Amino acid sequence: MFTTPTTTRPHLTRRGAVLVAMASAALVSTTLAACGGSSVAPAAGRPTAPPTTASTVTVPASPTTTATTAATGRPTSSANPTTPAPHPTPSDPSGIVWSQVGPGWSVVSSSSTAPDAMGKPNPGSFTLSMVSPTGVRYPLMTVKQAVSLQDVSPDGRRVMAFDRISPTPVLVEWDLAARTSHTIPLGAVSFPHATYSRPTGQQILVSDGKRGANRVLRMTRTGHVEATYATGANTPFVSTADGTRLVTTAPTGDSVVVLDNGTGRTVRTVASPSGYENCQPAQRWSGGDVELRCTVRDGQSMDLFAMSPTTGAVRALTHTDKNLPDELFGYVVAWPAAGGVLAERATGCGPGAVGLLDGSGRIGSELTWPGAKYPPAILGVAGTRVYAEIRSCGQTAARLVSQDVLTKRTTTLATAADLQTIVIQDR
Repeated sequence: MFTTPTTTRPHLTRRGAVLVAMASAALVSTTLAACGGSSVAPAAGRPTAPPTTASTVTVPASPTTTATTAATGRPTSSANPTTPAPHPTPSDPSGIVWSQVGPGWSVVSSSSTAPDAMGKPNPGSFTLSMVSPTGVRYPLMTVKQAVSLQDVSPDGRRVMAFDRISPTPVLVEWDLAARTSHTIPLGAVSFPHATYSRPTGQQILVSDGKRGANRVLRMTRTGHVEATYATGANTPFVSTADGTRLVTTAPTGDSVVVLDNGTGRTVRTVASPSGYENCQPAQRWSGGDVELRCTVRDGQSMDLFAMSPTTGAVRALTHTDKNLPDELFGYVVAWPAAGGVLAERATGCGPGAVGLLDGSGRIGSELTWPGAKYPPAILGVAGTRVYAEIRSCGQTAARLVSQDVLTKRTTTLATAADLQTIVIQDR
């Protein structure tokens, strides 16, 4: 399973320019200039009351409306109602069954109070909730400090975030099932981004750009540093699905390197594909591969590739046509999805259009999002559904929605004046 904060998205203003953001900003959800809006979140506290809410569903192109039962969070068709299948009795006070949490579930930080005009969170509490793929919301904890969500563990039980108010980086982890939290000491790091290791989530990987000493720290959940890996300047890293390899760029910045996550030794160096340069890991792909984002040599557009950490073999996912107005910057990220490959166009400002690729390696038809004036920030993909945050330009108020890429049915999962989300993906 994979969560959105490991996806990195560049903001292009000149040749080869790449701005890595987190959901996840987004990856991290992602702040993309004034066009994309920004999302902030929160931290450390006490249990909340356990009520759940049903999802709101819009159906732009289907006569059958999907509803959900508040007890199970499972869909029932209004045209052909069915009896929900038996499921384990929840032991959690919120009603959530943790053994059922997986791809398509989301961790949501929300507040009914919007930040001030400068983006500073207003005083007040935030709620950490789990949201099912059908929109049933399980409030779990009330937290007070404003934080930036980083990643959720593969089983959905733990989430970590940085304290946004502290003058030095402070990483906090919450055990959502136990309703507890603790601080993970980081020492003197700068420009950090944190992810859980795969497949267990028992290790934490933290980037550090302190004074140009670009590196990745592998540490325990108590903050003990087990290993340090050198990387290229301001470049992302991706842990493979089995947790044995770490993919990043070489310190020289001219190639991708695959590191052994146990010993730190270089397993292999992978050169950029012919005609491309400045390749960087973007996120995990299917089948244990890693997605690479590469800049066209002597150009400013980008294409996406899937690389095998085991063999170093690279295959193209997209084929940018710089002569087309919509593909001036190429493609920024792609996801394996039911029906093919879903990709997002790169833009000079904010999120780009998203759609399934056709046989030429370019978007055939774009997804449309009811109520969205601009393309929303894509958070991830699980199964047939793509998850996104829709917000007005420059605003934090947002809607968490999902869309089935095959039926084009859109479902509203959550809304809030201040909203931040991490989606558990299926790789």
